[in-house]
Amino acid sequence: MAGVDGPKTVVRASSEQPLYYGVCPAYEDAPAKNERVHVYEDKKEALQAAKMIKGSRFKAFSSREDAEKFARGVYYFSSPNRTSRLSPMKIVSLSSNDGLCLSESETVNKERANSYKNPRTQDLTFNLRKAVELGDEDTFSKLIWSNPRYLIGSGDNPTIVQEGCRYNVMHVAAREDRASICQMTLETLENPEFMLLMYPDDAPDMLQKRICYILDLYLNTPDKGGNDTPLHFACKFGNADVVNVLASHPLTVKCPRNKYGKTPEDVICERRKNKSVGLEEQIREYLKGPYYVPLLRAEDMSSPVIGELWSPDQTAEASHFSHGGGSPRDPVLTLRAFAGPISPAKAEDFRRLWKTPPREKADFFHNVRKSDPERGMERTGRYLKVSQE
Repeated sequence: MAGVDGPKTVVRASSEQPLYYGVCPAYEDAPAKNERVHVYEDKKEALQAAKMIKGSRFKAFSSREDAEKFARGVYYFSSPNRTSRLSPMKIVSLSSNDGLCLSESETVNKERANSYKNPRTQDLTFNLRKAVELGDEDTFSKLIWSNPRYLIGSGDNPTIVQEGCRYNVMHVAAREDRASICQMTLETLENPEFMLLMYPDDAPDMLQKRICYILDLYLNTPDKGGNDTPLHFACKFGNADVVNVLASHPLTVKCPRNKYGKTPEDVICERRKNKSVGLEEQIREYLKGPYYVPLLRAEDMSSPVIGELWSPDQTAEASHFSHGGGSPRDPVLTLRAFAGPISPAKAEDFRRLWKTPPREKADFFHNVRKSDPERGMERTGRYLKVSQE
């Protein structure tokens, strides 16, 4: 997960131009090239078509061509594909542009209210919760993208999937060791297109506030019984992969106390029957993470410096992502790339090897840096990353 800020989301809409409404069937049912596509100039007709085609979605565009592309699935959003997984450690160059920017053709619907209805209790219990418990990613993805209310309840609160204890999806996934479902839930809620299904008229800044609000609730809401958060559950049942997903998110509160005054670290493996060697220590490492190893350079791209380990939990004053200044002998160094996220122990090992490569590879690393002064250090970092995986 790269901590790189891209350009701000840009959403443009014009009431002066006619709107074309494309209706896209479920992802796997996208029409073939010569089949009729559903494009309408009347919103009511588009809504009626969307209701008739199970699992479909519709969106407004300023050009008919873009609406037809959407109706054929060309503009179908990436989340249902779930191309993003639990990301491995990687070297990220800050020269890339990874920000989200909506083009003029991706005009949002100006309708203030959405047409989604609250799922029935039996659908939440026997469909959504069962998919989470079984780790059925396909069913889970289809359900939440067909109706965002499977995740977002009234007042932007997490939808309850188990009454009594008042579990939401994250509680169940953390308890059942479904790290991929936890990751998918977070990625979906972070996707502005998903929130636009609920609030199509929101401005970008309001949309981001809603996203942060519900993410915080999903990550940190305690259950009704023991006042345990999803992180409590993941630690209690010894589900290390889930701990890694939850602890890596910047909005996760890592030291909340439950009904008995215990933090997630206090309950590690309390409910775990068969513990593997080193499991408790691995979970403690994840609770400390994630950490990053920064690469700093001066403006003239000379003298690359491997900075100190950095974590999102650190204060801005403690950050080593930039320093220096004051004289030509003490130039300002800025962040150019970084490795991570990784646990503190692995981050320290990686930093040591990046600064001083193994003796048998010293000549190779030296030649790479000498042949490519601007990117040689990044290339050696990528080589180290691959060799450690």
